[in-house]
Amino acid sequence: MKVAMNMRGHHLTVRFCATLFVVISIGLFLTVIGNVHAHKSLQGSKQTTGLIKISAVSALNPNKVGSQIITNLIDGNLNTIWKTKQLPQNIILDLGLSQMISSTRIALGAHRKKRVHRYSISISLDSINWVKVANNRSFSTSQWTKASFTPVNARYVKVSLNSVSHKDVVAIRDIEIYGRIGNSNNKGNQKITLNWRPNSGRIDGYLVFYGPNASMASAQISDISVNSSGFSPLTPSIQYDTWLDLNALPGDNVCFRLRAYSAVGISGWSSAVCSGV
Repeated sequence: MKVAMNMRGHHLTVRFCATLFVVISIGLFLTVIGNVHAHKSLQGSKQTTGLIKISAVSALNPNKVGSQIITNLIDGNLNTIWKTKQLPQNIILDLGLSQMISSTRIALGAHRKKRVHRYSISISLDSINWVKVANNRSFSTSQWTKASFTPVNARYVKVSLNSVSHKDVVAIRDIEIYGRIGNSNNKGNQKITLNWRPNSGRIDGYLVFYGPNASMASAQISDISVNSSGFSPLTPSIQYDTWLDLNALPGDNVCFRLRAYSAVGISGWSSAVCSGV
């Protein structure tokens, strides 16, 4: 398919084939060409979902009342509890390393009182750039409330708490995170290489983002300076290990997007390029 259009006097042609032509902008219209090559593996694709260990937990000015400490949220003991009167409130859970997660479970301390609490779930690889995967959910009247979402690679999980009344108190007994428990025999040995045509004009570097589909390719995985050792500004490319870097197994889909930056600012998003693992 070939599409022609005019943009501020510039004639842009977009061709959809093995290579995607995308216009992004840093003051001027710049072009990034993304091209994904995947070297396939013959490994199996068996996957197991299970409880993922949480290494650390923190919150905004966590209220400590006696033994109601914040670490009670990850001790696996429903007889302990943590309470907060500070709403909205963010609870940050650190998994210790990036892992593929697909759901959370939260055990409220007073679920039978049917208080109107709301929560959202966001994920991050660096605790700076966040992607929301569950928005404005209601807590269940049963003890455990589960939120499921498209599997996504994350190291940090943020539980954002809110309520209709600033006088409300949120009491939580435990938080659990579930995701992929990898089998070393099923991880494969693939490499995915991104190649793109260098932008015209002054460019200081590129940001690479990825996710399980085009709309969720917003988790930053690389910040590549054009002066980086081994990087060629004239023939830019970067390679990722599907398991070690992307936490992806055979059968998964991985999408990438790029943004270029310079002293002037940061560009818009490129279109996504995707590859099956």
